[in-house]
Amino acid sequence: MTRREGVYAVLAVLGLLVPGYFNMMYVVHGGSLLNPLEFFGYGWQTPAARSITTDLFISYFAFVAFALVESRRIGMRRGWAYPLAALALGMAAMFPLFLLVRERHLRRSPGA
Repeated sequence: MTRREGVYAVLAVLGLLVPGYFNMMYVVHGGSLLNPLEFFGYGWQTPAARSITTDLFISYFAFVAFALVESRRIGMRRGWAYPLAALALGMAAMFPLFLLVRERHLRRSPGA
């Protein structure tokens, strides 16, 4: 594993665990992850929350475009799975995981 791959791996793990902790706290305090309207509704309650929420939504669509185009360009299979998984597991985990898998693919594919 290269240093860059290691950084992406650490970021992917942190991106899963840290938001996961806060999701658990949300559920412990009575929230439901099965009700996305309620969950995302909290992201619109204050101007600061709206800023973060819109930033995340726009970043997500940029990630979708990048993952689909880049995975096709370099011949990486299942590039569509990372944006799809991000809907359930979060951008903070799936974007660095995509970058990790992309780096490995590029390292192993001299023509890519």
